[in-house]
Amino acid sequence: MGRLTRKIWRKGLKRSVKAISPVISSVVLTGTIVALLFVTLAFANDFLTARLAENEFAAMKQFMRNVALQIDNVAWIIGRTQTIRFSSRYGHLDFVEAAITYAITIKKSDGTTECIATNVIGMLVFNMPVDKYSLGNDYFELVFPSENSFVFNGTSAPVARVFVSEKIPMADGNYIRVAVVPCIRMLRSTINSGNTTSFRYKLHLPILRAGQFLHKSQTITLISQYVASSTKTDVVGFNVTISFPSSPEGFDLEFFHFNSSQFSVNFPKASLLEVYVSNVTLSLGVHS
Repeated sequence: MGRLTRKIWRKGLKRSVKAISPVISSVVLTGTIVALLFVTLAFANDFLTARLAENEFAAMKQFMRNVALQIDNVAWIIGRTQTIRFSSRYGHLDFVEAAITYAITIKKSDGTTECIATNVIGMLVFNMPVDKYSLGNDYFELVFPSENSFVFNGTSAPVARVFVSEKIPMADGNYIRVAVVPCIRMLRSTINSGNTTSFRYKLHLPILRAGQFLHKSQTITLISQYVASSTKTDVVGFNVTISFPSSPEGFDLEFFHFNSSQFSVNFPKASLLEVYVSNVTLSLGVHS
């Protein structure tokens, strides 16, 4: 390479170095930092939304358990009213008017059977969109009580069942749901009269029905409208069969996760059976 050639090459190299302007470098560096900042903010926003939705979902599980307990407090005294407040940002409450049909059939000592009650029960549901919070399709969790049934025995047994169910897709949208639906409480008492021992069985079933839906505030109001009772003698057992009127919308046996759609009890001897049914209206956004 000649002296003239080397001189020209060096001038070109110097000219190329000077071409990388400090202004352009600053613009590139600033753009990179801004892009990284936007990515970080988007991640932080998604993370914060997920945590807020998760906390809201956990709070609503506790709220629905409180609703289940208040149904029992309200149901058996005509005219009793209870308003319960909640707070929700991402999800919303809905009421399924025909969730479960309970059909109660008794067995008598002479071998005959008789259907003594057929009641359609409503269900309160909290819907959380799965794009805000999800635990996976077909997820199911019993919140209250821990036994997976629709008939519970004992004085402390509940009259409502709380559970979490995520089933996708469904007709009304893709949600993970917290639901509270009435169930049956069974009580047994022993009556001793001289040398004779007899038994008395009681069934309690609240019927949850739709009230007003004004949505003026985040509250639900429960009101006991009436309590009806019927008494049957010479009963040796009973059978409860459930069906799902809203199964076309997805509220079927798979959604509720019951082990069976039937429940049977045989008594040790012919007994007295009393059935108590309460009508409880549920209103959304109404103060009483």
